[in-house]
Amino acid sequence: MLRVEPEHDGPKEPLREAPPRRPGSIRRTSTIDVTWPDGFDGDMVAHGRARDLRTPADGDAEVLGEDELRAVVSPDRMLAAIEGTGAELQQLVGTWTFRGFRTATAEALPDLVASPRPLRLLLDDLPPALLVSGFAVLDADAMPDLPRDGAMFENQIGVCAGWAPGSGMVSAALAHGVSPTPTAIPSPELGDPDDPLAWHDAPAPAPIATRRRRLLDLSPDDAGLVRVEALFRDSQFPPDGVERSFHEYAVHALVDVATRTIVAAEAQPGVLPWSECPQALASAGRVVGTTVDDLRPQVRATFRGTTTCTHLNDALAAIGDTATLLDRL
Repeated sequence: MLRVEPEHDGPKEPLREAPPRRPGSIRRTSTIDVTWPDGFDGDMVAHGRARDLRTPADGDAEVLGEDELRAVVSPDRMLAAIEGTGAELQQLVGTWTFRGFRTATAEALPDLVASPRPLRLLLDDLPPALLVSGFAVLDADAMPDLPRDGAMFENQIGVCAGWAPGSGMVSAALAHGVSPTPTAIPSPELGDPDDPLAWHDAPAPAPIATRRRRLLDLSPDDAGLVRVEALFRDSQFPPDGVERSFHEYAVHALVDVATRTIVAAEAQPGVLPWSECPQALASAGRVVGTTVDDLRPQVRATFRGTTTCTHLNDALAAIGDTATLLDRL
């Protein structure tokens, strides 16, 4: 297993709490767990859960929607089977889950993609959840015994801040012909022991597994603004059962309700793999002035290169769900 030099290791200050659930708020939470029931040479199974919860200014919290997704993905990343709550997803079988999956989903299931259902988020988050699950393979030192040629990484160089030319991670990958394994650290609990409704029910998966956890919380104020708190965590459940984080970001934003425009946004790092990753934090400010309706396509189309981070981009794009949640607030 290859590790980068300590000076190239990224921030290791894990997110220690989620925002409290406030009266008058709405929040969407999701998890996607990836496991290998037959070992790393076999199929991957992704099990997603998501929930929308509205907390009135007075009265009991109301579950607006809950969805579940189960996908089986072959070792070549083709979707072998998929089922979800109340949806006909079988048209997606045979789709490659690495690139082009979101486009294929939009073409096959336009009504679902345009709907406010949390199932849409699970489908959108499936490709990156499968991508980062490779951390478990690296950490177990179970990568296939391929020729170690640094040239295999050249098409990745420049894709984000961590893959910037000359970065510690890129230099190590090119020199050794294998991707370094980031350092993961124990994950503090993000739930609130005094608020069992803060998150949807997501029992710990059986080792070995990875989990992508996401939260989007909207809380209005008295000035016509909505405070948006978003966070995500990518973590691993190794054989010892101790959850460990390897990717974390939080994003804090303000949205003008009347114009649906983002008027402030900043990103907060948690656990990041490489020392260059924080150089992407400033890119969060580029969403200011964008409407929440246009946010997801704008981020996907224009947030590229070494001033950005692919995982932060996903966090920013997910704030686009504010567009449908605002209407239900």
